[in-house]
Amino acid sequence: MRTVLTTVGATLLLVPAARAIDDNTARVTISPNFSGGTGPIDLIMTNSGPVDAMASATGGANSSGSAVAHTDYGFIVVSGQAEGSLNAAASGIFRDHITITSPTIATGTQGTVTYALRVSGTLDATSGFSASSWRLQADIGGGAYDISKFGRYNSPELPPAGYQGDPLGVYLAIGTFQFGLPATIDVEFACSAQASNSFTSSGAAAFGSPFVLNWEGIQSITVNGNPISDFHLYSRSGTDWTQPITPTAPCIADFNQDGGIDGADVEAFFAAWEVGGSNADVNQDGGVDGTDVATFFAAWESGGCG
Repeated sequence: MRTVLTTVGATLLLVPAARAIDDNTARVTISPNFSGGTGPIDLIMTNSGPVDAMASATGGANSSGSAVAHTDYGFIVVSGQAEGSLNAAASGIFRDHITITSPTIATGTQGTVTYALRVSGTLDATSGFSASSWRLQADIGGGAYDISKFGRYNSPELPPAGYQGDPLGVYLAIGTFQFGLPATIDVEFACSAQASNSFTSSGAAAFGSPFVLNWEGIQSITVNGNPISDFHLYSRSGTDWTQPITPTAPCIADFNQDGGIDGADVEAFFAAWEVGGSNADVNQDGGVDGTDVATFFAAWESGGCG
């Protein structure tokens, strides 16, 4: 069984999730550390295609936070922020079945597949005892993960301050499969912002603008160390995993991502905008202000995505 990545406190956890193996997943959690607000929220969305989850909430001690996750075959896009004493997390999983064949290789022969993944984005923790973090895990063929990477950014008051962990960028991973037999692609990515008040300042942490995990394509297929060039890859979803996959943004006007553009999207947008949630930064300029309202309504009134 694979897992959903989420947070409790300041730690990224792996929580088992029951679902159809090929479903994509988007999940957001908002967990205030004190009662008195609208939280907590734990929203899990699945779909055999693009899927979105977004939420914002408040908690006691003047805490607020928001998170958004957008997942499709080949990429996961997340952003989130937390203020006061609150944890916000966003995660995604994309899965598919692939079958690799070659006219020169017998069915059942074991091969290796080298593939690439790119991690890009920003972590921030500016005050309080706060931190933000990301984690990547991926596998082809089942069994243990082929790759597991992690990074964390601590606020100046939380030693060791600054960034620790794996660098952002492109990573290569090697999976195993059998020619002519189905193998599973499983890629999981999560970010979290854990804000906690200190003795001298309120907590503040964020990730994103946005934070992106995307598939950079299959680099090589080998048998016993020898490259195989005459292979064919079939995927159940129809995705061409041999090529890089470029992320696409969710529809601005369909803010609640229910497939329709109506008044419910206006309510959802202003609920996020009023708490300053990063998912309300629809023009992606790094701030939540009146220009986002203008961008949202321009898209909403046209009935399009902006």
